[in-house]
Amino acid sequence: MAALRDAPRRSARRPIVPALLGALLAACAGEPAEVAPPEPSLRVRPAPTATRRIEPAAPPQPGFCHTLRAVIAAEGEDYRTVAGDGDPSLATAPDSPFRRLASCRVSQPEDGALRAAYQCRSPAYADSAVSAVDDLYTRLDAAVGACLMDGDWPGRTWRRAPDLGFATLERQALWADQASWPRSVVTLKVEPDTAAARPDYRVRLEVSRASGRSLW
Repeated sequence: MAALRDAPRRSARRPIVPALLGALLAACAGEPAEVAPPEPSLRVRPAPTATRRIEPAAPPQPGFCHTLRAVIAAEGEDYRTVAGDGDPSLATAPDSPFRRLASCRVSQPEDGALRAAYQCRSPAYADSAVSAVDDLYTRLDAAVGACLMDGDWPGRTWRRAPDLGFATLERQALWADQASWPRSVVTLKVEPDTAAARPDYRVRLEVSRASGRSLW
C-alpha cells in the first residue's frame, strides 16, 4: 500500500529533470559562444636600403684624328678656338702617339711667317736615342697619314710631298690640302733643339697655312 501511495509522487517529480535540462539547452542555444578575434598578422617591412647616386659618365675624349681635323678647321681663327686649357690637344688625345709626352701651343707669326701655327713638340732626345726618335716619328707619320689620306673628308684633297732625310736624325714629312687656299699644311719633323747645350732632338708636329704660292 505504501508503494502505491508513493508512486504518484515519483511520477510527479520525474518531469522536473527534463525540464531543467531543456531550459539549460535553450539558454546555451540562445547565446552563441564568444569567438576570440584573430590576431592581426605582422607585416614585415623591408629595411631601407641606401640609394647610390650614379654619376653620369664623362663624354669620351676625342681621338687623335678627330682632334687633328678640329685643329685644321680652326685655322681661320688662327687656332684660338682649340688652344684653351680645356680644349682637346694632339698630345693628350687617348690614342695620340705623343702619349701625353708633348706640349702643344699656338705660335704667333715670326721668322717671316705671315700666319700663326699650331705646334706640338716632344721632349728633347739625346742624339744617341735614335730608336726612341724613330719610333715616335714613325707612329706620328702613320697616324697623320691615315687621318688625312683616307678620303673621308668632304672638301679636302690631301697630298703628301716626298719625304726629306738628312745625314743627322733630321727628317720631314709634309701634307698639303690641294682644295684650300692658302694651302692647309701639316708638317712632321725631327729637328735639332737649338736651345739645348748638347745636340738634342725634338719631334715636332705643326698645322699651319702656307703663305706662298707653292706646295704644288
